[in-house]
Amino acid sequence: MQDPDSPSSFFKMARFASVGLEMGIAVAIGAGAGYLADNHFGTKPWLSLVGLLIGVAAGFKGMIDAAKKAKASLGSSKDKEDGHDA
Repeated sequence: MQDPDSPSSFFKMARFASVGLEMGIAVAIGAGAGYLADNHFGTKPWLSLVGLLIGVAAGFKGMIDAAKKAKASLGSSKDKEDGHDA
């Protein structure tokens, strides 16, 4: 079993802890781009809503990708603990 205080454990936890930050940034970029497009085209609030939805979708895509990586990482570390190669 791997020591929870080892540097590799820290980097694994940090990678998955950044998912929330990634979600927030994706939503902010989408909403900001929609807001700027609304100001340019005069379509308030429709492009802001579209940008917000695109940002939420991008955030969820990032979260799903991180979950897949976590699952693969847990599977490979479990195989190593059992003495099997992944």
